[in-house]
Parts: sequence; C-alpha cells; structure tokens
Amino acid sequence: MARVRYVLVYPYSGFRDRLWDAEQHPDGRGRDPDVDAVARTSRRVCEAYSRGLVELGLEGNHGEVRVFVHRSHRDDEVVPVSTYLKWTEGFEMAHVGVPVGAGAWSEQRRARMLLEAFHAVMTRFGHARGWPLAGLERLHDDYLDTGLDLAWRSAWKSSPDRRTEACLDAWLHDDGFSRVRILLRDRTSGEIAGSSEVVEGPVAEVALKRESKTLRWRDRDTVELSLSTFLGNRTPVPLVASVPSLHQVTPWPERAPVRTEPAPEFSVDPAWSE
Repeated sequence: MARVRYVLVYPYSGFRDRLWDAEQHPDGRGRDPDVDAVARTSRRVCEAYSRGLVELGLEGNHGEVRVFVHRSHRDDEVVPVSTYLKWTEGFEMAHVGVPVGAGAWSEQRRARMLLEAFHAVMTRFGHARGWPLAGLERLHDDYLDTGLDLAWRSAWKSSPDRRTEACLDAWLHDDGFSRVRILLRDRTSGEIAGSSEVVEGPVAEVALKRESKTLRWRDRDTVELSLSTFLGNRTPVPLVASVPSLHQVTPWPERAPVRTEPAPEFSVDPAWSE
C-alpha cells in the first residue's frame, strides 16, 4: 500500500507559447484552447489540493492520482468524470471532460470546476478503496473558502557578514507557471529590504524546492539563484538580487474564494468506471 499524496492533471506542463493539450501532435502543439486553459489553471489547484490531501493519511494502491483532461463529448456544460478502478500501471487514473467554452470562464470558475472534479474522483476512489469519506468532505469544504492559491517561500539563508538573509519567494499564476523573486531582509529586525525582479518560474512546488537549493551569496550584498522556467529546460537562468539595486516588494495577488463561483453539474460514466 502507498500513502496517497498527489492529484495531478495531465497535461502536467507545456511551453509558454503553445497550447497545453492532452492530444499529441507531431509538431508538439495543442489544438484546444479550452483544455489548455483548464490544464494551466490546474497547476495551482493540484498543488493546493495535494497539500491538504497528504495530511489525510489515505492508503491506496498508488500514491498518485492522475486526472487526464480532454474535450468533453457532450455539447453542454455538464462535466463528465470517469474513474478506472482496476488500472494497475503505477497510478490511479481518471478522466475529466472539459466543456466547450471553459477557456472563456473566469479563472476561479475553472478552479471551482477542478476542485469539484477532484472531489468527485477522490470520493469514487474512496468508496472503492475503503477510505474514510469524512476527511475528503472536510478537505473539499475547506478549500471552497479559499482562492486555491499556491504561495511558497524557502528557508532564509544568511549573507557572509550575517547582517542580511535571503529566500526564494514564489506564487503560481493561472497561466500555469510560477512567479518568483528573491527576497532580502534584515537579519536582526526581520524587515524586508526589497527583492530581485519578478520572473517566470517552474510549475510545481517540488521544482521550486529543488531550485531553491541553488540560492547562494556571491558576497555580502549580492545573492543569486539558478532558475529553470519549465520542464526540460537545460539552460538555467540566473536570478540576482543586489542590495544597491533592490525592487520594492508588493504582496502577491489574492484570489476570491472559489465558493463564489457556480458549482458544475457532473456525470459519471459507469462504462468507464470498471
């Protein structure tokens, strides 16, 4: 048995200038802007939902639940959900159909659709795997009152003279990529002195944690980090913060609770749930 830790939407990532699409094409480009929009929104929803999921301590056949998104076969806004209860390839699998026009929805409406889809999928697996459903219900209800954001900050690292410290600060945008900056603060007072510029970063918390390990001080005034912006990028980009030329720090945006958006109607296909 494995601890269930992650719900992951496929496609998991993609290029910034191409559609993220579950369909594979020879030129590497997607074709469906609705699937693209939902896949990109799913990055922050997956990361936020999985943070709470791991705390439930559910034991299952696999530690990961993969949710494949694709164009819905329906001509209305009902969301078809299918779970594969006998799948044995190293992860639990489900499919979710994306309604026509989802790309034009607000980002929080797409986030609400994904939260409800995850809840439907996890409840279906819960019945089959014998999980306590009360925890899944609490998780769902708790996230309804949030914006399903992911903000993350690394541990602070002191400068050579021990007067200043720096950390990586990140927030997941609805386009699927994080926005990252290096923060600097006074080590004694804790007051934020400023930051590097804000740049595009990786799509997942695990990648942010990995890249935060490259944070290092050049000297007492300058700190840098090697940043890869998406999966497969082999040319790290240096991100630099220097005390003489810091940027003013503004808080990351706050999104409205997804409860304010309408809950979609779902249809579970029993023919795919075997």
